[in-house]
Amino acid sequence: MSEDTSSTAELADIRLETEKCKLERERLELQHARVQPTFLQKNWQAVTSVAVSVAAVAVSVGQYYSSRSVQRQEYAIRRVETFEKLLPDLASPDRRDAALLLLDRSKLMEPDEVASLAATLKATRVLADLSTAGNTQAGQYQRSLNENLARLVGGVFSDEKGVRQESVAALLHDWIDDPNLVPKLLAAAASHPQNKQAIFDAIIVLLAVKPSLLKPYGEAVLDFSEAAKKSGPQTAAQVSILVQKLNLGTDTPVVSR
Repeated sequence: MSEDTSSTAELADIRLETEKCKLERERLELQHARVQPTFLQKNWQAVTSVAVSVAAVAVSVGQYYSSRSVQRQEYAIRRVETFEKLLPDLASPDRRDAALLLLDRSKLMEPDEVASLAATLKATRVLADLSTAGNTQAGQYQRSLNENLARLVGGVFSDEKGVRQESVAALLHDWIDDPNLVPKLLAAAASHPQNKQAIFDAIIVLLAVKPSLLKPYGEAVLDFSEAAKKSGPQTAAQVSILVQKLNLGTDTPVVSR
């Protein structure tokens, strides 16, 4: 087989893998469209944008090296295949961090690409690991995310109703799986014990947090809950649900106001 024929065949394979990646994206999108909003749906655009970018880069690499190196083409194919396999894991908050670190170790994505994806998915633990390993971009993303989280937590205890509502909505939508949310929220609550509405809103946010993220701060959550009861019967009712959730270690839906 001539070199041109071989290169054409390899490029066709790259295109095939790219299409597989896109089809997998569409399959997952349809599957999760049938359920209530999840981490995947909230971050779907970010994940699939990277997927398409990876596929596009793979094709570009294949085209550029089509007459020079089959090895380069094979690298491009592996890049698409690896990302395709990791899409469901990247979409899961429980498996996201491991998938990102695997992408980093695989060397099939540039370090700054992994850092950018981690920042988009608000994977602060991964950003911390990458920053410690010397990734400057990851450190910048980490600081930016920490500042955003601190700003939103502070907004929960704002005297302005609009700021408070926007902050609570943002935390519930984008930050509920962040391991830094609970300690920051508890620290802010301790500094604003008289802000009854903010205390109530903080309870609502904590009710949406997974038990696994509450457990490490169990004693602090219980202390906060005991003090929060004094804010009124409505807050006390929510406190009872939060304490039950903490003790049972099971997810409890947020009770509407």
